[in-house]
Amino acid sequence: FFDSRTALYVHIVTILLAAQMVPDATEFVVLQILAGMVAVSSLKDMNSRSQLVQSAVLIFFVYAISFVSMELSRGVAIGTIDWPMLFVFVVNAVALLFAYGLIFIIEKLFGFLSEVTLVELSNINSPLLMEFSEKCPGTFQHVLQVSNLAVEVAKKIGANALLVRTGALYHDLGKMVNPMYYTENQTGMNPLNELPYDEAAQVIISHVQEGVNIAEKWNLPYQIIEFISMHHGCSKVKYFYNSFKNKYPDKEIDEAKFTYPGPLPATKETAILMMSDAVEAASRSLKSYDEESISKLVENVVNGQIAEGQFKNSPISFKDVEVAKRVFVEKLKNIYHTRIQYPELKNNKEDKSALGEINKTLKKVRTPYRFQKK
Repeated sequence: FFDSRTALYVHIVTILLAAQMVPDATEFVVLQILAGMVAVSSLKDMNSRSQLVQSAVLIFFVYAISFVSMELSRGVAIGTIDWPMLFVFVVNAVALLFAYGLIFIIEKLFGFLSEVTLVELSNINSPLLMEFSEKCPGTFQHVLQVSNLAVEVAKKIGANALLVRTGALYHDLGKMVNPMYYTENQTGMNPLNELPYDEAAQVIISHVQEGVNIAEKWNLPYQIIEFISMHHGCSKVKYFYNSFKNKYPDKEIDEAKFTYPGPLPATKETAILMMSDAVEAASRSLKSYDEESISKLVENVVNGQIAEGQFKNSPISFKDVEVAKRVFVEKLKNIYHTRIQYPELKNNKEDKSALGEINKTLKKVRTPYRFQKK
């Protein structure tokens, strides 16, 4: 649950305290510090059960080799070494495997979130994400693209890539309640066109709270729920806000009806998601996908969020934001790259004769399928 530096520091302090209660403190400290260093390094990014087994095996060998080496350095003959101690190390290694079962208990007691749990939550075949993809196929494709963008940014600026990937997959859960109100799921008429601008904005805004409700119902960790509640910050629903201002320029507008309730992103990961979500959504409206148009879009979207103060509660730096912009441009260029047009096969005489031979062969084997000329 801790970073490597903190984990090793806590381990060493614990060992020094425990050394006051053992007969051979020097041997105890050396053995435990070596084993602890192996444990911390091998479980730095634990995202599968097999890593715990591998770590237990490595720790056993470190114990065994270190113990035998210390005995030999003291002048103890090989025949008189306390070999039954190796059995103690085996029992220790087996006992370490029970740590996996404690992960769930520790998470619930202290509100931690392990990488093992994040891997499980990011499985798109989980019941909740499967239901999400069935009810909102367009939105689900959107969150997959957003997660890909966010992960690349997180890797570049040193944020938690697995956490931001998982948060991105769940950030639009609220759209499951009324999927046809969102353009990516529509096949024709937009029902929001029949509503006044302020009411339509409220419908769009409601997907944040609906997503929080669904996440709480499914007992998702609060760290994931934060992505849902923060991914729009306190921004406005620009389409309906601008449409209202243009249609009623002299009418006083209730800003609250067009503004997301927040809170603002409070971590690097939630800030990355806000940028990725806005950039990916805006990119779908581009008429051309050349480098100039993509760069201009990314600059306008991200700079607009900065001007609105959306990142003032987040520890993300201006340098991180510039790195994110470059990543967005490169990734969007790759996503929307042009493809060559495949030439059609001309229907010449050789083609006709070949089709005729195939049909004759198919008749001989009494197959129901036929090749027919279009």
